[in-house]
Amino acid sequence: MAIDSYPGSVRRFNICRGTLNSRATAFLTNVYDLHPRTFGTFDLVLFFGVLYHLRHPLLALEKIHGICSGTLLMQTHGYEDPSLGEASVAKFHPFGIESGPADKPRFDPTAFWVPNAACTRDMLLHVGFVDVEKIAPGPGAIFCASAPQRSKGTPPNPAKAPWS
Repeated sequence: MAIDSYPGSVRRFNICRGTLNSRATAFLTNVYDLHPRTFGTFDLVLFFGVLYHLRHPLLALEKIHGICSGTLLMQTHGYEDPSLGEASVAKFHPFGIESGPADKPRFDPTAFWVPNAACTRDMLLHVGFVDVEKIAPGPGAIFCASAPQRSKGTPPNPAKAPWS
């Protein structure tokens, strides 16, 4: 299952699904709508390239924690400043940031929060994940975290699922 708040992304996902004869389905919704009663739970959640675009990143992580019954793999844009040590810090860009390659920069009005690795780790711990570990370095750091009580994912309640 996949979710996205952009209709074009959902459409492209479902086209690929059909081409690959996959049973996976994408739904037009956003991370704030996630709830175990409507979407079920998942033993693997992939959350890549989204956190820094959100106005309410902690709320999003709480929602993800609620549907993750196993492992979370999360990639997010970040920054590091060695002078901060282990201080948990995020830069806030209320009107977006310049992004892209140096020779072709572009303005991204949807990028708001850029946490350092300590902040990303601490946000994951704060919402209840355990065994949080940065598994890939760099400004696009990847983190692995676990649900505190691991279990097999459960399907959604068909009467409350997004397709009912």
